[in-house]
Amino acid sequence: MVDIELKPRNQLKQFFHTFFNKLEDLMFIVFQKTPERLIPPFLMRWMDNYTRKRLHELEQDVIRQRWKKVQLEKTLEEIRSNNQGTKKAPSDD
Repeated sequence: MVDIELKPRNQLKQFFHTFFNKLEDLMFIVFQKTPERLIPPFLMRWMDNYTRKRLHELEQDVIRQRWKKVQLEKTLEEIRSNNQGTKKAPSDD
């Protein structure tokens, strides 16, 4: 059986997460709008490294979410089969 615990969201953590996402979006927009010849090479390398790292993190997150979804679907199916089993059990007596 899977132990699932629901916790209330931390508002401060959620705020900083949202803030960081918006800041990241803004940074990408500025980089896209700026002509490449105006961006210093060290900043281009940093942006390239950051983009690769972030892409890898997002890919890992997608994989984790898929596994979580599969596990939740299996748990739901197990609960449904147990519920059907308990409904049939009294009629077996």
